[in-house]
Amino acid sequence: QDFDAFYRQRSPETAAGAVLVAAVDGKGIPMVKPDGAPQPSVRRTKGQKANRKRMATVATVFTRAPWVRTPQQVVESLFRTRQPSTADSPAPPRAENKRVWASLLKGKTAVIQEVAQEIERRDPGVAKTRVALSDGEQALQILVERILGVTSILDLLHVLEKLW
Repeated sequence: QDFDAFYRQRSPETAAGAVLVAAVDGKGIPMVKPDGAPQPSVRRTKGQKANRKRMATVATVFTRAPWVRTPQQVVESLFRTRQPSTADSPAPPRAENKRVWASLLKGKTAVIQEVAQEIERRDPGVAKTRVALSDGEQALQILVERILGVTSILDLLHVLEKLW
């Protein structure tokens, strides 16, 4: 509760980045029973897991400068075998004023609404380009598009984990 109140009362940061980025993702958290808790004596059924996980909703909002690249440059960056020198290409812009938070108690909708409030607090006049990164989970994408109403970008690195 103190955490939420602290973030609500902050004044907006001055950020030079022209792009306001939001990202929301789900993360499975294994729930561990305390020592001495009664253990089930019944054998688990087929497909039943020993550690039940709960989904935490993780969110981040930050600003950054645009980083324009060609599709070929993006693909090359994914499969490069050596680190590029600064002469080859400049370093990507860094995130500014990054806020990251998560909740096991609040649902996806509540966390995405908090993201919307953070975006509005940082850019009330809609002066920046607003984008949202997502990993392809349809339920999350639908909520992000409905609540945030920003340009959605599929997070390619999340998707690549599932492809290979």
